[in-house]
Amino acid sequence: MAERLLTINIRKFLVDRPRRKRQMRLAGYVRNRIAHYTKVDEANVRIDRGLNEAIVKRYVKSMLPLRVRVSIAEGKATASCFVEDGKRPAEAAPAAKAGKADKRPAAGPAAKNGAKGDAGAKPDGK
Repeated sequence: MAERLLTINIRKFLVDRPRRKRQMRLAGYVRNRIAHYTKVDEANVRIDRGLNEAIVKRYVKSMLPLRVRVSIAEGKATASCFVEDGKRPAEAAPAAKAGKADKRPAAGPAAKNGAKGDAGAKPDGK
């Protein structure tokens, strides 16, 4: 059994398609590309449920390149979503946005005085 990692550029295919029909047509295009790269008949290509859900949720709208792990055995190819760092691509995007929000400094007058320390405070007396 051989495994390959494929990156499929779906933007070329989706840019000319109407939004309502992208989901149906994209699965066929992915199947066609996998069959082409692995030299397997298109009827022998199976798309995993996780990959199909990722196509529906994320890739139809974003048109990002699709990373696919393909297992080839006995003339049949099984495509699944490429897992990086234990997360699926659809799960990795919201976590990246949440991490950026934590790095920003706090805004407002209380945060400014706290950041400057006592140097920004008004002196008592005179």
